[in-house]
Amino acid sequence: MARTATKSDKVVERRFTTKPANFKISLQYEGIQVRSDNVGKSISELKLKYAR
Repeated sequence: MARTATKSDKVVERRFTTKPANFKISLQYEGIQVRSDNVGKSISELKLKYAR
């Protein structure tokens, strides 16, 4: 019996998201610290808050 390959119509794109701990460490290398009122918020929430 031959195997047949079928293509899926659904293609899921993976987006790269950074871990908050890695983001904070990279900010420290640049001499920047996260404000205390922003602690615990996700990066997407911060982007919405500071979007211009």
